Amino acid sequence: MTIISISIPDVLVEKIDEAVGILGYTSRSEFIREAIRKRVEEAEVLRSDAKSIFIIMALSDHSKYKASDAKILEIIHSYQPDIKAFYHLIIRDFLCLNIAIIESFSNIAFNLVRELRSVRGVIDIQVYRLRYP
Repeated sequence: MTIISISIPDVLVEKIDEAVGILGYTSRSEFIREAIRKRVEEAEVLRSDAKSIFIIMALSDHSKYKASDAKILEIIHSYQPDIKAFYHLIIRDFLCLNIAIIESFSNIAFNLVRELRSVRGVIDIQVYRLRYP
């Protein structure tokens, strides 16, 4: 197994240690490997050349960045031909879940994810590809 050294801010290490305990991981390494695995799986989903249905979920916090919801909507509208459905759900206070369902090629989904990820206030993005004939 290869060893990779990375620098992580102390605040994040504290959060990792807390998550390790809460989620039942046996070590920081196991937790970090799982986090990396999830991102690698996301990249593999987006790499496919077939037309697919993608569910893209973006969690946003607009308590600090008031314009984040407007920017997300602007991006979604620019992908209008591929968007099959879009949902904006207020989870609590300034925390919102944005769900876009698109039918398109992976490069389009990748571009949409990249643009959403660049929005200040977007906390997390999850991508799922549904296979169909």
